[in-house]
Parts: sequence; C-alpha cells; structure tokens
Amino acid sequence: MGCGPVVVPRQAREIHQHDRLLRVQRGETLMWYVWTAVTCLLIPICDAGARGPAVTSELTTLQAATPQTPLRPQKPRDTQRPATGQLTPIPQEEEEEELEIELPTGPMRVEPWAISETRSRYDSDPPPNPPEPALSLRAKLTGERLVYMVGRGELIVEEMVDDTGAVLKTLADYDPRELTRIYSLKAGKRMLMAGFAGLNVDARAASRQARKLAKVRGYVNVVYATETEEITIDNPLQYLGGHLDHPRLKELGIKIKVIEPGDEVKGMRDTSGLALQFEGESQKHLRKAEFFDAWLKPLYARERPMEMPDGEEYLFFAVMAGKVDADTQMLMKFYPEIEEGRVPFEFKDIELP
Repeated sequence: MGCGPVVVPRQAREIHQHDRLLRVQRGETLMWYVWTAVTCLLIPICDAGARGPAVTSELTTLQAATPQTPLRPQKPRDTQRPATGQLTPIPQEEEEEELEIELPTGPMRVEPWAISETRSRYDSDPPPNPPEPALSLRAKLTGERLVYMVGRGELIVEEMVDDTGAVLKTLADYDPRELTRIYSLKAGKRMLMAGFAGLNVDARAASRQARKLAKVRGYVNVVYATETEEITIDNPLQYLGGHLDHPRLKELGIKIKVIEPGDEVKGMRDTSGLALQFEGESQKHLRKAEFFDAWLKPLYARERPMEMPDGEEYLFFAVMAGKVDADTQMLMKFYPEIEEGRVPFEFKDIELP
C-alpha cells in the first residue's frame, strides 16, 4: 500500500519556522537542512507509490535520461564560526621567528668552565684493567671572531700542576698528531647563541691533599675564514688512486687524493661511499662535500674521520642511501682563503671539586 501526500498542520509549520529562525541566528542550521532533505525525498517516493507502478517507471526513465554531473570536492570549512558582529580573520602565513643573537665581544680567549674527577674502588675482584683516577677540565673558547672560526684544534695543555706540586699534564702526554689536528667547525646558530665553543682535556687526578690547580697553561689552534666557494666534480670515481682534477683546486694548491677501496681502507666497500685523503693543509680549506645521483637527487653522506693501518688519516663519506657510481656528482664547498692562529691561555688557583 502507498501513502498519500504529507500534510503539515499550520501550527506545526509556524513552530518550525520560528525554530528555524532561532537556529539560523545561532548558526546551527545543520539539522534543519537534514530534515528538509529527508522530507523532500519521502514526499515523491510516497506519492509515486500511491499512483502505482506506472509513475515509478516514469521516474526511473527520467532519472536514466538525466545526465549525471560528477561531484566536485569541496574545500573543508572551519567548523568554528565567528560570533555575530565579529570579522573572520584572514589566514596569514607563519613567519619564521628571527632569533636575536648577541655575539660575544672582546679578543679570542679560553675561559675555565668546569672540573670533574673520577675515582674508583673495588672491594673484590677488580677488572683486569681498572680505570685510573682522572681529572677532566672543560673550557670555553669565545671572543669577537667566533663567528668567523671554521676550525679549531685540541685544548693543548703545556703545563698543569696542583697546589701540592703534582704534575697532571704536559706536552709529552699528547700524540704528535693531536698537536696539529684541526676539527672542522661551522659557527651555527646553536654555538652563536651559546656564545662559545666547548673544549675538553683529560689529565691525571690531583693529589688527595690538593685543594686547587695551581697553574694550567696552554693554547688552542684556530682557523678563520670569511668566504666560501663551490666546485662540482663529475664522476669522482674516475680519479681512484689519483688526485681530484679541477683548475680551482690547482690554483689554491689544494690536493685531494681519492683512495681506492681495499684492505688498507677500513670498512669501505666499492659503492658505499668515497674515501678522500687531504694532503698537507688541504683539509683546513674543506667546509662540506655533498653528493648527487644522475637525477640530481641528494645522496645523504656522513663524514667519518678514519685511519689506515700505517696511521695515515683520511675522511670517509659514507652514503646512507644510494651508491656512488659513474653518474655521481660531488659538490665541494671550501674556503679559498684561511687564516690560522693560536689562542693562548693560563689559569691559576682553580678550585678543585
């Protein structure tokens, strides 16, 4: 059985209209739209059922002849609407907050920062090689040229004695390579915000009767630069066993050897990265080396300082994803001009922990 037309009483219509006005004022019209849509669907269906199968057939034929318009995706709307009388704010692109960095002032200098001591005691069964009592001195390298510092060496202590006269550190305690080794250092935001570069040196522990470090004297080697340049090396593997060939490198006297993979190179496989050996002072000019494949997609590489069995040092650029092959390009960033210097220091009467 079908059903006849739906008749809404006048009183019900007035209540509904009043309620609709209230909902529109409040911005809550969703349920009203749902109720209207359901009513519009039920009326023709019920009317078609009352008039018989012929009407239903006509409706089916009409729907089939009506072209179907594809739905277009709608942009999502903000569900939180502004209250009446308020303006809708226009979305603004978030701007990166510029950090105000207060650069250090004054000459380059080394300042004491912290001291720690380590001592161990075993009641029984000590290990074969128990750790010796040790002292660690931490210092800050700071000054107005910190922003231009691109490399620094070890914290070299020429003399360290406590107030009992015990000698804790001398130049004889260093490996000769430590005295001239330079670590690449880029003055990033984090270091500039801190206002210093951290240094550390280990020494023998002070005497138990000591109360102070009577004297600590030494220096730090530093490298400064103000400009950078870039060069591109196509297929660096073509120089295996030889030196990178580029006119700018020759002009600056920078010699870089590409080491062949083999037993003398620890942990190196044919396509896992590239091993470069910098001759003389060449490594002090290096800022960064980047690698790209045939589609100029970056090959992310991690720089690792390593040593050969004979003690020769080199840099191994380990590619984390992909491989180094004949289509690889190497982008080398370097400092064409550098200035080397030394920052001396001398501390007296530093309280022990």
